[in-house]
Amino acid sequence: MGKRLDHEKINELVKSGYSYKEISELLDYNSNSVYGYCWKQFGKLEDRNKSRRQSIELTNDQKEFLFGTLLGDGNLQKTNNSFMGRTNHSIKQYDYCKFKQDIFQNISYPIKTTTKILNGKEYEQCYFCFKPNTELKELYEMFYSSGKKKIPKNLDLLTPRAMALWFMDDGTASGGCSISIATCSFDIDDLIRLKHFLKNKYNLNITIQKDFKIYFSADSARIFLKLTERYIIPEMMYKFKFVSAADLKLR
Repeated sequence: MGKRLDHEKINELVKSGYSYKEISELLDYNSNSVYGYCWKQFGKLEDRNKSRRQSIELTNDQKEFLFGTLLGDGNLQKTNNSFMGRTNHSIKQYDYCKFKQDIFQNISYPIKTTTKILNGKEYEQCYFCFKPNTELKELYEMFYSSGKKKIPKNLDLLTPRAMALWFMDDGTASGGCSISIATCSFDIDDLIRLKHFLKNKYNLNITIQKDFKIYFSADSARIFLKLTERYIIPEMMYKFKFVSAADLKLR
């Protein structure tokens, strides 16, 4: 038996221009169930969507932040003649999710919460969805040129602002004075290209491990923090637990 449909969420997405297929993917519902409900309530959604597609320009800051979260937990999808996306976090990271949604407030919907069941256990999550927006095309094509998410060949948008969001998404303290970032969704060629970029651009030394995490040396971890700390929110500073309060006051 499929998940019980949340009609309020479906109605909200329909009004915003999503098709039943898009709604099924975003809410993890059975597509036939969503189709049946939407057909009864709204008729053929695809015809309605054509007049609702939006073109909302992204600021440079938003592009950099979005670049960072696409390296991390975010994703984009191509849908008919537009683009959309979603980013998920544990309910424990609600404040961080809200921080991100505030950045993208004009191009996203408010945060929602949901419960996932995995191996018989319930997990609460929070998430927000990006509005269908043709202006997301540039970043979609950078990350999904082959249909699968890859690290873009052009890394000019990997600024300190982008690196901060990337690290808050998937980074962690890694023992001693080092840090690591989970990059298991990318292949080795992607990671080698990323390694060269970080060395040439920011003098950051990283190693690629068998678990497909990248590890920063102690010196590089401190350089990374100096580059990104102005963008790291207080709730996520625990990821730099090797840095003492005295160290922070000295900078």
